[in-house]
Amino acid sequence: MEVSENLLSSMSDSEEEGAMGYSSGAGTDTDGGLPHEVPLQDRPFGEASFEDGLRLWALQTGQTHRALALLLAHIRQHQPHCKLPRDPRTLMHTPVSKSTEAAVTSIGGGSLWYRGVATCLQQYYRNVKPPVKGFEIDFFVDGMPLYKSSRSQFWPILMKVFNVPDSPVMVVAIFCGESKPHSLEEYLRRFVEEMNDLQTNHLAIGQQLYWVCLRAIIADAPAKSFIKGRFKVIWRNFVWQLL
Repeated sequence: MEVSENLLSSMSDSEEEGAMGYSSGAGTDTDGGLPHEVPLQDRPFGEASFEDGLRLWALQTGQTHRALALLLAHIRQHQPHCKLPRDPRTLMHTPVSKSTEAAVTSIGGGSLWYRGVATCLQQYYRNVKPPVKGFEIDFFVDGMPLYKSSRSQFWPILMKVFNVPDSPVMVVAIFCGESKPHSLEEYLRRFVEEMNDLQTNHLAIGQQLYWVCLRAIIADAPAKSFIKGRFKVIWRNFVWQLL
């Protein structure tokens, strides 16, 4: 028993000395006894401020605005002295798209969001050159209810490039209201003006101009009866296709 007790005592003394030596060595500079600088792995964002570091972390890890809102609220609760924004959009410097805000306008019967034909094509071909010299476009107009128990409905204007078969259907505009648009002129005016301009002056993508041609307006019977007739007053050349 004495041998065992002496052995345990010596082992304990050695462990304490080792721990003390490790602690003193890890906490001081070998030259002047000063603390070491924070290692690089503990400074993932260099000399960035706390707020800038959070922003970089959120960007690099793909955090959602919801997750950031919860994190900011938790930090404010436990570290009230930290001056951080309440809104994650402010932290992330998320730009507010004035064009999107301006694109939503009130018209008779509801609201109209207008993206535009040119914007659809320019965004789709922003990273790749179009395989054609011009665009033959089919447009689709239709009304559809949003819910069975609601009067709210959409009247979208959709488009597809006929001579580029693998191109997707793109959304040019959406009207939302409790009935069809009260004023056909208000509903179609921006669309018609833009198409007339594109057919006359062509579309610029990058440094090149592309011709634009309306090939057909495709609609079912109710949509066709709604817009046919008065449509001719504000349009030049079009072809009707009845679904």
